[in-house]
Amino acid sequence: MVNRCRSLLGLLLLVALALTLGATALVVNGQPREISISQGQPPIPMLPWGVVYVNGEPVEDGTLVEAKIGGEVVASGYTYTEDGEQGHYVLSIEGQAGDMVHFFVLLGIEADESPRSWREGIRHLDLYIGRPYLVAEITAPETAAVGSTFDVFATVSNTGTLEGHATGVTLTLNVTGGASLLGDAERAIGALDAGATSDPVTWTLHCNSPELAGVGVRPAGIEINTGSAIPEDNLVPGEAEVLQRSVMSIDIAPDDVTIKAEYTQVYTVTAYDSEDNSWDVTAEAVFSTTDECGYFTDNVYYACRVGEWEQTAGWGGFSDSTGVTVAHGDPEQIEIEPATATVIAGESVTYTVTAYDSEENDWDVTAEALFTITTGAGGSWTDNVYTSEKAGDWAVTGSYDSLSDMATLKVNPSAEVKSLEIGPIADQVVNDPFTIVITAYNGHGNVADYDGTGVLTNTTGAITPATVTFVDGVATPTVTITTWQDDVTITATVGLIADTSNTFDVKPLQIFMPIIFKTTP
Repeated sequence: MVNRCRSLLGLLLLVALALTLGATALVVNGQPREISISQGQPPIPMLPWGVVYVNGEPVEDGTLVEAKIGGEVVASGYTYTEDGEQGHYVLSIEGQAGDMVHFFVLLGIEADESPRSWREGIRHLDLYIGRPYLVAEITAPETAAVGSTFDVFATVSNTGTLEGHATGVTLTLNVTGGASLLGDAERAIGALDAGATSDPVTWTLHCNSPELAGVGVRPAGIEINTGSAIPEDNLVPGEAEVLQRSVMSIDIAPDDVTIKAEYTQVYTVTAYDSEDNSWDVTAEAVFSTTDECGYFTDNVYYACRVGEWEQTAGWGGFSDSTGVTVAHGDPEQIEIEPATATVIAGESVTYTVTAYDSEENDWDVTAEALFTITTGAGGSWTDNVYTSEKAGDWAVTGSYDSLSDMATLKVNPSAEVKSLEIGPIADQVVNDPFTIVITAYNGHGNVADYDGTGVLTNTTGAITPATVTFVDGVATPTVTITTWQDDVTITATVGLIADTSNTFDVKPLQIFMPIIFKTTP
């Protein structure tokens, strides 16, 4: 082993010399080694070296070893003997991060260790054909926010092709740097047949303090343990790098939306680091609203009270706010006002209609409402203004969007006398009292609410009483005419309003005297 290390040291010194001198070829133990170095600080190639084994034995000298990237041969060489051990190889592979290098031996048989990620520099890599070879692959996010958690996934593959299977395989996650493991590090895989790949296993890590931002969590390595007798070189750990980020701000979205009461709005929260990279933190954010009866369920806002409110999201010690305008919801009921009213015929009433949603938000819908009144009430509508006509108790209905509400309206007659009417009068006898009916009307055909007096005259010039009294618009005086005459009329007057009765005769009093005839026997 000491001699082998010395030989390797010599090889590396030769490589270093070649890099220094800009050489394009290197010869070791008489075997050509392609280095392909260009002038002027060239990139360092991947320099794998080791022994090639087939079925557990080193291959013969002169066995071709090839490296391919993307199906193209990028390096090749032949095995040789060093320190009495045959099967040694060394290659110089030019490539870049992300390239996958495939190793082929014996004119096209891919080694169990293949493929490997290209990585610059010297790398000890023995190549095996026909033995269990366990390769772990780890998948982790490129970045994780400080204070957040993230998952790491891993699989292990048995790339062996000619022999048995591996048993008792376990994976152990080792984390260094600015993250810490939550839970156990070890995951059991079990047995893996040749060519098989395990189901993914998962670990959860926590991203640590902000001052570690930008520090790589490397290696987030996988250690492979197995109950099989597999050489250590045949257990290839996985690696991943997770960079932590300092949170600079968070942003709640959407901004300044308008939503109807009783409806919902979904919000999201995005975090930003100093490089303006962004990631979603909605699931961990805490939401609040100034809407007095609105609320959040996770990131879903239920709108309640009409108005302009503030929505706030908090995460990782940061917060952001945006506005929301809540409009009224769908109408559930309406209310007409005034609910009751009393007017004098001819007067007007102005009605309004208010709508309410299920959260008791209200808004005026008068302009869109339809108004009606009980048939027979007369009067007229001008939009939402009703001018009364007939006295009585009436029902006023307001309708909007298939909803309706009802109010009551009492119309009293006017006290203003616009006309008089004397009831029919039959022929009378002089000095014989009789009753007449005089009715006062206002201008809407209603009996006037008149409690006052009126004047009586007639064509004979002799009638009593000369003054009559109205109660609720009606006078029923008992009158006497003291002069007999045909075609008599009575006139009733209230102010400038008068009415004249039909004509009738006033007859003289007729006295019938019995005539007695006396005869003499």
